[in-house]
Amino acid sequence: MDVSGGSINPSGATGWIEADVEQLGTGKKLEDIALRKQIDAKKYPTVRYEVRSAEGGPDGFKLSGAFTFHGVTQEFVEEAKASVQGGRLVVEAEHTFDIRDFGVKPFKLLGMQIKPDVRLVVHLVGQEAAGAWG
Repeated sequence: MDVSGGSINPSGATGWIEADVEQLGTGKKLEDIALRKQIDAKKYPTVRYEVRSAEGGPDGFKLSGAFTFHGVTQEFVEEAKASVQGGRLVVEAEHTFDIRDFGVKPFKLLGMQIKPDVRLVVHLVGQEAAGAWG
């Protein structure tokens, strides 16, 4: 990726982030405990979002890559936004997935229900390494 003069050229952009599944939450303590048990958080403690290529611009980009959850990896293509703000690169993307596609069954118990759709929001802010952005 090349960032110069406030414009972004995504050619060659790759990268990945991992997040702790403990960050997944419903906002309700008992449901969060049940969710972590259901997704086997001890065995699969992270989710991984890997970008293998990016194209487009100047503000909207198409990302291609792989998403790993519960030990299963699936390919994705989705949109992201990126901009240069105050000398920093800001990237925002969303990835929504169905836990059933990764071998996890949603459940109902005593009125609690874990819905199968999970929305992962990515907001990254990067600062230029010395001389990296020309």
